[in-house]
Amino acid sequence: MLDPRTKMILVVIYLTILLLFNEILYQLFIMVSLIPLIVLGHLAKRIIKMLKRMVFLFFFIIFFNTLLLSPPNKGFNLGIHMALRLINILMTFSLLFQTTSPDDISQAITKFGVPYHISFSLSLAFRFVPTLAQEMETITDAQKSRGLEIHKGGVLQQIRNLFPLLIPLISNSIKRAYYIAESLEARSFGINMKNRTYFFSVKMKKKDVFLILWLLILLSFGIFLKLNPELLPNWIYFTLPF
Repeated sequence: MLDPRTKMILVVIYLTILLLFNEILYQLFIMVSLIPLIVLGHLAKRIIKMLKRMVFLFFFIIFFNTLLLSPPNKGFNLGIHMALRLINILMTFSLLFQTTSPDDISQAITKFGVPYHISFSLSLAFRFVPTLAQEMETITDAQKSRGLEIHKGGVLQQIRNLFPLLIPLISNSIKRAYYIAESLEARSFGINMKNRTYFFSVKMKKKDVFLILWLLILLSFGIFLKLNPELLPNWIYFTLPF
């Protein structure tokens, strides 16, 4: 298992490389390089399930780029590139957030020199994302049992139908934040934060150092190619016919 700091460095480097290049083949190369990490992290089923839910968004991106940009071939290729980049971003962040506990993320951020109260706030936000999602599902089921038809009517009507869901969710979130604040104050949160210790301390191993060095080499190579595009073969700028 990798150190959380290694995963964070991996995310930053991969996102940098994703933003450096705009060619479709580059995005495919990055996707292929992520697959072994996803398999090792036992994330394949989760990511496939997540991507299935976002098929409409990918179609939306490709369709409107093709429709609005001229010539259509350019818009189509740009849409494919943007969809692939979004998939790679989702896969990259999944390697961090779906294989690392919020406590480890908080500890790793603290070891990077970030004050503990900031890292704790980030950890708390990550922790309550699935809680809010579950609560949203519960509120939706409760409102449906009372006769609310969420998907009935046009776009504006469906937006209005969301208010019976959002108002209880926001209200419960404010109450939860108030209770957490009271609980932290009762435990004297913020006092003597410098000497804080952890029951389990994250430590880098040889494989973490090796992977970080490999990622730095990969980043350096990517920046070198970006600064010297004449070294790349012409087939790297391959575009899909339309």
